[in-house]
Amino acid sequence: MGAAWPGAYAGLLEVLARARAAENQAYLFLASRADTGSPSLFVGPDGRVLARREAEGLLVAEPDWGFLEAYRKKYPLLRHRREDLYRLW
Repeated sequence: MGAAWPGAYAGLLEVLARARAAENQAYLFLASRADTGSPSLFVGPDGRVLARREAEGLLVAEPDWGFLEAYRKKYPLLRHRREDLYRLW
């Protein structure tokens, strides 16, 4: 996910990134432009910020697929999906 939010909104950007990762139970890489003052983030499926880069450069992180599988098993949110409500015919 790319972002170019001003540094003044860095706190809000982090809250929203953490929420998107948690609600989708997915890892989220947030790549910010260096000239904005906002950090690049790597967020886990439980909403924890696992890595952050404030300066210009490359944020490198590797998802723990075992944790993702265990987390989704512990919190099976996907079973509440109502695909019949948004399926395309």
